[in-house]
Amino acid sequence: EIEIVENGMDLREADPSERRMVDEHYDLHGERVLLFVGQMNWKKNIRRILEAMRVLLNRGVEARLIMAGQGPSEKEIRRFVTANGLDGHVTFTGHITDSRVLIGLYARADLFVFPSLYDNAPMVVREAAAVGTPSLLVAGSGAAEVVRDGENGLLTADETASVADRISWALEHPSELRALGQAARRTIPRPWSDVISEVLERYEDL
Repeated sequence: EIEIVENGMDLREADPSERRMVDEHYDLHGERVLLFVGQMNWKKNIRRILEAMRVLLNRGVEARLIMAGQGPSEKEIRRFVTANGLDGHVTFTGHITDSRVLIGLYARADLFVFPSLYDNAPMVVREAAAVGTPSLLVAGSGAAEVVRDGENGLLTADETASVADRISWALEHPSELRALGQAARRTIPRPWSDVISEVLERYEDL
C-alpha cells in the first residue's frame, strides 16, 4: 500500500532584529507586505498575483509585494511589472542566501501569497506557517491541501478578481489575519523528528 508522509518543518521564532533588518534593507517601514517566495517562473502563476496587485492599486489599496527568488522568467516578470505601473509597489529581492533575511521576510509579511497550480506540498507554505504567517492559496491546488479556508489560511479561485478580493479582505482585517497565522503555526508545520520517525517505521515495516 502507498502511504504519504508529509514534509516536515520545525517551528521558528523570528528575532525582532531580523524584522528590523528586513524593514531597513527593503524600506518597508509601516507598509503592509505581501510576500511570494519561489522561482521567478510564469508556471508559478505569478501573473495572477501581479494582475491582482494592479486591481488593488486601482481600488486604492496600498501594499508592497515582495518577490523573493530568481528564475528564467525574471526579466519578463520585471517588464510586466513596469508595463502595468507596478514599479514602486513590487520589490524583487533576487536569490536570498541569508536565512535570517528569509525568516525576517516571512515574519514581516502580513500574508504569504502563493497561487501556484504547479507545486505539490511546497515547503514555502510550511516555512511561512512556521513563523505564524498565513497563506493565500488557490482552492483545489496541491499547495492548498494543508489549508482550511478561514481556519488556518485563505483560499481563492484562480481568478484575478477573487485573488484581489481575498487580499483586500486580509489587509482590512489584521486581527483576524493574525489569528489565521497563529492557527497555521499550530496546525501546518510538523517537526522533522516526527517525520523521520514515521519514515523509519515505514521502512522497517517494509
